[in-house]
Amino acid sequence: MKRSFLVLTLALVFLLMVSGIGSTMVMEKLVTIPTADMITTKGYISGEIYNNEKKILEGIFLAHPRLEMGGMARLEKGEDDPELGLNAKTVLVDETQYEPTVAAGVKMDDIYLVMSKSFGYGIRAHLGVGNGELGGVFAGVNKVFNPVQVEGDFQSGSSLPTINLMGEYINDQINLGMRVDLQENLTLDFAVLDFDDLKLGLGFSF
Repeated sequence: MKRSFLVLTLALVFLLMVSGIGSTMVMEKLVTIPTADMITTKGYISGEIYNNEKKILEGIFLAHPRLEMGGMARLEKGEDDPELGLNAKTVLVDETQYEPTVAAGVKMDDIYLVMSKSFGYGIRAHLGVGNGELGGVFAGVNKVFNPVQVEGDFQSGSSLPTINLMGEYINDQINLGMRVDLQENLTLDFAVLDFDDLKLGLGFSF
């Protein structure tokens, strides 16, 4: 486990040092915490595995440009039936040059309020408060590295996929992860939770 964390940390540092092309990308959530952003497609389905101890399946649909609605199922190791819950979010305040996007939502039994704001250098930050598993105050940051640029009818840069680096603080622990675009509508997540546990995820947008 320590070796996996070391590899991930070195990869994050390397990308931050050598990548000269970066941009922000709105994300409905980071590793585990919600953001104030909406999905940019009609819907999004994801499956996650936490150290073979927990499995989560989520489905979200964009009912309105300011409203997401969906559900989620969580199955803990040793349990026969999954726990079902609501996953919904609505935008309360739109982002401006000086003000963040603000959204409120519910995830399973937890209610939260979160704001997100883009800064310079392609960085997007998130800060929120919630109850239950969201553990009071939570915060995070993400940056997208996209080595492919489009110039007219030609693409320039590396053929590497878009990589989204994520870091967050929640429940007195730090989670680090990356999200890789395997295809235009398919993403792969890899994260280390609290420098110990691993999380793998696969997402599909439509």
